[in-house]
Amino acid sequence: MRRFLLLLLSIFLITNLLVNDEVCVCTSGQEREPTAQEYQKISQALFLFRLEPDIPAPSFRIKEGYCVNAWADYERNAVVVSKQLLNDHTVEELAGLLGHEFGHLVLFFKSVRGGEHWRTDIVGAELVGKELIIKQNRKQIHYLTLRKEGWLAYLLPLVRFNYTYAINDYDLRIKKVAELTPD
Repeated sequence: MRRFLLLLLSIFLITNLLVNDEVCVCTSGQEREPTAQEYQKISQALFLFRLEPDIPAPSFRIKEGYCVNAWADYERNAVVVSKQLLNDHTVEELAGLLGHEFGHLVLFFKSVRGGEHWRTDIVGAELVGKELIIKQNRKQIHYLTLRKEGWLAYLLPLVRFNYTYAINDYDLRIKKVAELTPD
């Protein structure tokens, strides 16, 4: 009986880690070049930028799988967007998301390391305007709230913790960006 309970606990912990990695961290799944249609949507979002960032133009990559994330890859000077986010975001929401990721790259090229996400959103707001940053952050909260309330989050506490942490982070980012002077 003890071995059986240990086996169940092990399966539970491994499932927590695997699902958390796939949904939140995004280490599994292939990266690829954007299709023509995906690149067109990215280009439309970049057209909404108010300022052109003073950095080398990054490349864009699409992450396959179930993850719902985007990130700046400093080593490759690339922005990686999950297929899920690219499909679910409007062009305006994507502009806000790209503004945030470009904010990471701007801070990196200015040798500003670390710091809170809201600082990156401040840079993103300079690039695309605070309205688009706030709109994208609200979209992420809505999206995470729907997923957080699903059965996986109740069965897998690590996933629920990450969702709750992310929602609180987006709330703070909205507050900090909203405090900026009007666009």
